[in-house]
Amino acid sequence: MARSAAPSGTGGELTDMAAHARRVVSGVANHSNGGERVSTAMPVSAAKRDGVRRGRRVRHRKTRNSSIELLRIIAMLMITAHHYLLGSDIYLMTQPFGISKVLLETFLYSGGKIGVVVFFAISAWYLSEHSTIRSSLRRVWILERELLFWGVTCLTVGVVLVPHDVTATVIIKSVFPLLSDSWWYATAYCVFLLMLPCLAPALRMLGRQRHAYLAVTMFLLWTVLQGFVPVFAVGLHGGDFLSFVYLYILMTYYRWYMRPMSVRNAWIMLVAGYVLILCSVVAGGLIYHYTGNMAKIQTVLLSTEYKLPTMMVGFALFVLFINNEFYSRTINFIATSAFSVYLITDHPIIYKYIWHGMLSLSRFYDSPFVVFIVIGVVIAFYGVCLVLDHIRLGLFRVTVDRHRGRWFDRLWDHATASRIGQSVQHDGVAKNG
Repeated sequence: MARSAAPSGTGGELTDMAAHARRVVSGVANHSNGGERVSTAMPVSAAKRDGVRRGRRVRHRKTRNSSIELLRIIAMLMITAHHYLLGSDIYLMTQPFGISKVLLETFLYSGGKIGVVVFFAISAWYLSEHSTIRSSLRRVWILERELLFWGVTCLTVGVVLVPHDVTATVIIKSVFPLLSDSWWYATAYCVFLLMLPCLAPALRMLGRQRHAYLAVTMFLLWTVLQGFVPVFAVGLHGGDFLSFVYLYILMTYYRWYMRPMSVRNAWIMLVAGYVLILCSVVAGGLIYHYTGNMAKIQTVLLSTEYKLPTMMVGFALFVLFINNEFYSRTINFIATSAFSVYLITDHPIIYKYIWHGMLSLSRFYDSPFVVFIVIGVVIAFYGVCLVLDHIRLGLFRVTVDRHRGRWFDRLWDHATASRIGQSVQHDGVAKNG
């Protein structure tokens, strides 16, 4: 979040008074921080409210909007439910046509890509305003530690529980999770972060007209043509960083140039998106029921994150939640581990062990309450992963997070102090000037 600008002086006595106040507060702050420079370009009273009290500096934590954190939880539950149905021992698309099948496909199976749109939209919203090379690289560094921890941990569990499933490929994916695409979302997101410091300024330089042209062109090519006609292929496969670039271009245009969508229109978009999904599921299910062919047509509009219904539902959910703001310590606590739920349940070994074996869908698919059973299982696993991840957080607090990101900061300082780093910075300043 960008810092608010400090108030400037207006001349005469007010200027002298403001300058005197800044010197006083600066002296107090510098004395209490051992000479550390503290930004105090504000009146004394404002400085006190912002943390300079009784000769010491008070740190304030950023309060996360619990509405967005709740949406993050919902998105991860949707993704986990999708993985459950996709990784089960029975192929949902070939099951007899019925109410349970339609409900599972419409509201739970579809949640995979909808959840991806929502999860990335949250990140894109906050990354659209400020991103530097250092901040992007630092995010990748911090994320890689979590990926490596869960990769090695899940591999160790696999060696103990299912050693026959531990192959050379699984070992490589666990030890080098980011480079081996062990979790496609994590890899795609990190690649996106690496490109973000160039992408965001480039979009700003395009201006509104060219940005709109780019967004509309991508939308027509990928969401309309390729999205609705399966035989068309115009360059976007889905499940990689290009999908995130596409979504980011749409999100930034909305945030920078468009009026905020009303709650009423967001609800209309949400319902319309689910109606499209329902029609696709029912029509495809009937085609397969009577022909025995083309089972995948049931989810043709749900297969990737750039398809129209998934984007409609995902964006509508984001708008509905971003328009609300409240604080709940419980929700924020639960949301802290949302991404780890994905990392744990989607690891190759754990994925097969729980969804295909321990909790195979065939055990209770014939139950009239199968939809509620799936939801209950997903919520329960979120709870288990929440406990496991907070154990990880505790371990990190006493080890690598005692000085969070310190190794990266040292590497960055060393790199920028080198001749190459100084040359790059000098060239960048010269070009910008």
